[in-house]
Amino acid sequence: MTYLTTEPSLNNLYNFIMNYFNNLSAEDQQYFDIKTFDVIEYYLFGQMTGALHSLLSITDKNLEIASKTPCKTFYLGGHIKMSCDKLITQSDIKTVQKKIDSTDMSQCWGMEIYSIMEHNKRFDTFKKFYNNYIEFVNHKLYQPGGLKYFETMGHFNDSLEQV
Repeated sequence: MTYLTTEPSLNNLYNFIMNYFNNLSAEDQQYFDIKTFDVIEYYLFGQMTGALHSLLSITDKNLEIASKTPCKTFYLGGHIKMSCDKLITQSDIKTVQKKIDSTDMSQCWGMEIYSIMEHNKRFDTFKKFYNNYIEFVNHKLYQPGGLKYFETMGHFNDSLEQV
């Protein structure tokens, strides 16, 4: 299972959804809430928030809400610009969450508030998908016969021999 990584990039996550998820057993698919899958495409295809699209559509009636081709970069949570190939770490997620938590919404106006709220909701959805993915990966890596199972078993046996 070459798609298993505990620090996936946005492209890794998209590849997992498009090429591997449907081949998983029903039991393994239960690790995921498929309603969270759309967030990966929102980021990968640069889908702007509904509020921003509404504002920009005033002057451009043909404005597309998202690109038809994958972007090379995206803004995680609307805050951190990242390459779609950069590994997304827990540190990145914590950094975005700190920025969200420190945003003073009283300084925002009109449609900006709705755009920020949509980014925040999108980020919450992303975190849910990301955490489900990491839980699944760890399950697969450490299950009997998994890539990390034998390494862990070796550490366990070494510690028993020292006792």
